[in-house]
Amino acid sequence: MCCAAGAVFAVALIAPAQAASAAVGAATTADRVTPGAAALRAPMALPASGGQGGIVNAAPTACPRGYFCFWDAAGFTGRMGKLQDCYGQSLATWNWQYRVVSAYYNLDSGSVQFRYATFSLFQIGAGNRSMADAGVYAGLATNVYRYC
Repeated sequence: MCCAAGAVFAVALIAPAQAASAAVGAATTADRVTPGAAALRAPMALPASGGQGGIVNAAPTACPRGYFCFWDAAGFTGRMGKLQDCYGQSLATWNWQYRVVSAYYNLDSGSVQFRYATFSLFQIGAGNRSMADAGVYAGLATNVYRYC
């Protein structure tokens, strides 16, 4: 068993640039010190409009209006792909299978599911526009299904 009953744990989200530049065991903010190699580094708060599971409503400027876009790295970074058609599409057609890590929906209505075969991994749409990090589902999508 891992932990004593009543143990308290803290988890912080980190910005990729901060994580890469923070030295292990060094002070990363005025009030926090990173204790070791496997520890989280500099904390980053979710925006007030944020949600759970990496869903935030921040608009990546690279995604053109009328498309849903996806990236091969968290936080809408790395290489970007974009689609706009309704219904099912294989990501293999554009060599994007097993690559999607973050996604943004820049359309006025509808939604899109990112799937592994027929299993829905995550969904974004007009009501919850973005997934900054697909977490455990990152790199698993083989196809998308857009509900128009």
